[in-house]
Amino acid sequence: MNRFVPAGLMLSLLTACGGSDNDRAQQIQDELDSRGINADVSVTIDPETGEENVVLENVGRAGVTAGKNIGRPDTLPDDIPLPGTLTVNTSAPIPGGGIVSGISSEAGGALAGWFEAEMTANGWSLDQTSQQGQMHSLTFSKPQRRASITMLPTPGGSSVQISTMRTGS
Repeated sequence: MNRFVPAGLMLSLLTACGGSDNDRAQQIQDELDSRGINADVSVTIDPETGEENVVLENVGRAGVTAGKNIGRPDTLPDDIPLPGTLTVNTSAPIPGGGIVSGISSEAGGALAGWFEAEMTANGWSLDQTSQQGQMHSLTFSKPQRRASITMLPTPGGSSVQISTMRTGS
C-alpha cells in the first residue's frame, strides 16, 4: 500500500534521536510499517558531530529519497551543478526527469547569479529569468532537455528546487 507521508511525521522521524544506527533505523521502519507506509530507512551518525542523519528511500516505492542531507542524488545529471552551500534534502523521479530540493544559506539573488554562470559554463542556454519579490526562477535548455531552478526565501537563506525533464525539441 502506497501512502503519502504526512509532513509532521516525516519531520519527527528525520529529527528524532537516540539509540544505535540499526536500532534507530528499525524504530523508524516499525513506525512507518505501522502506518502502512512503504520506505527503506537508513540511519548514520556523523562521527565528528554526533549528528544523526535519517534517509528515507523509495517512499511509497516511488523512488523518493528524503533526509536532512542526502548529498548529490545519482539521478541528477552531472552537467547540473550544485552550489556548495546547498544541503539537498529531497530527490524524486518524475516521468522524463526528476526533482531535487534543498536549503542554502545564500539569498536567492546570489544563487540565481551563481546558477546562471555555472549552468551556462556547462553548456546550458538561459531561456528565461523571472523575479517576483524575493522569489527567483531560471529556466535553461539543452537539446531535448530542460532544467528549471526556483529559489524562495527562507529564514537565513533560500529553499532551492531543481526540476529536470526531457523535451521533444
